[in-house]
Parts: sequence; C-alpha cells; structure tokens
Amino acid sequence: MAARDGLQAMDRIIGMLPPEATASVDAPLRDDGIWHLDVTLRGIREVVEYHPGRGYGLYSNIAPGYGEMPDIMEADPATAIRRLVEIIASQGPGNAGTAVSP
Repeated sequence: MAARDGLQAMDRIIGMLPPEATASVDAPLRDDGIWHLDVTLRGIREVVEYHPGRGYGLYSNIAPGYGEMPDIMEADPATAIRRLVEIIASQGPGNAGTAVSP
C-alpha cells in the first residue's frame, strides 16, 4: 500500500511540473521509505522528496549535506511545486527576483 501511495504522490508532482522540466524518480528500497524526484529546470537540479505520512520535502539550501533532512515540508503537491519553482528561480543566474510559473 505504501509503495502505491508513493508512486501516486510522485505521479501527482510530475503532472504539475512546468513542461520544460525533466524528472526522474528514485523509489525507496523499503515500501515505507522516502521517494526522491530529481527535477531539472532551466539547468538547475533540485530534489523533491515524498515522505509517506508527512508530505513533500524540499531543500532551500543549494547543496544539502548527506543525511540532511528537508527544511521545507508541504502536505499539498501543488504548494510543493510552487515552492520548488521559487527555489529554482532564486538560484538561477539572472533569474533571482524574476517570476517563474509552473
């Protein structure tokens, strides 16, 4: 059941990504593990995690360390995508302060 929920969560996120984004999913080894979605948008790579029972995790730090937990958690996938796009916009050369829409 947890594996199916994780896959559905990743599917929801992928469906909301901007069309120019590319993504790949890494499934956890255990059914109750954390799913990872590697997203590249405008040349910037970010990770969205799905934590069963907690929601979607994002990192505002450009280079999180190994084992570091996300500092942003969102229960709603649409809110997670908006935050992801904001993070990417703030990191891109020449993109700081410009609006990027999903």
